[in-house]
Amino acid sequence: MLSFGIMKTMKHTEFKAAGFVVLCVATFMLIAMGKNGTAETFARPHYVIDSAISSTTLSAQAWLLFDAETGEVLGGKNIDTVLPIASVTKLLTAETAISSLDLNASTTISWRAVATEGKAGSLKANDVMNTRELLFPLLLESSNDAAEALAESVKREVFIGHMNDNAKKLGMDNTKLQDPSGLSSGNVSTTLDLQKLLMHLYTERRHILDITHLTTFVGSKHMWQNNDPIFSSAGFIGGKHGYTEEAERTFAAIFDEKLSLDVTRPIGIILLGSDNLKTDMQILTEGLHASVHYEYDIR
Repeated sequence: MLSFGIMKTMKHTEFKAAGFVVLCVATFMLIAMGKNGTAETFARPHYVIDSAISSTTLSAQAWLLFDAETGEVLGGKNIDTVLPIASVTKLLTAETAISSLDLNASTTISWRAVATEGKAGSLKANDVMNTRELLFPLLLESSNDAAEALAESVKREVFIGHMNDNAKKLGMDNTKLQDPSGLSSGNVSTTLDLQKLLMHLYTERRHILDITHLTTFVGSKHMWQNNDPIFSSAGFIGGKHGYTEEAERTFAAIFDEKLSLDVTRPIGIILLGSDNLKTDMQILTEGLHASVHYEYDIR
């Protein structure tokens, strides 16, 4: 009765306008209804892959491109080949530290940790730091000392056990880790396994990726600078690079990529066994934009 009363007080032109609006809404709903009368998605977003991304000029032994929100694979080579991952390991080290340790707890840097190969992080024996602060040299300067200090804050073997357990929980069935830094050639994975790690970090541990995006961080006793060769690239959301002689160049990261006039998507890029990281990245990025676009299918 209330609605009828309102309609009675409308002027004729207002009543006609209101009827037109109702008609438009009804028409839209009919278009959006399926054959069974239930509402369906009106605009269905999807990728269109015009051609295969050529990998003949890439030096990497394995690579993968994927959507970090949906998991859709957009291209790849040797995606299930097990290869050493070097310091990409430290992404899982950080995830394990956050999930297994007290971030506010203090730890004393040992002589053993400082003696680990590499001087990145500028840590000194007997420095006292908390777990949270150690994440910054770990991820910004790829400090092997910081990785060992985190592992030693509990029993080292226990921490590495947690890393392997966390990998299994994420479905990284072909991943095995022997140290927290990535120095060991026994730290191996596949691009498909690393995809699962990146998607987990993107959705559940975004602050880890946020650290890798920083230019510098000033701690209680040190200042650390980002030494990742790719972090200043356009669209970089976060990730990690690595290098050892056995692994060569490795890389796992997510970028905001504009794939159509009005759509930007988070695209994961993983490279293992690369001779030239920057060149491989450029080839893949150019191939992505030349071969893949994103559109809405109106139904």
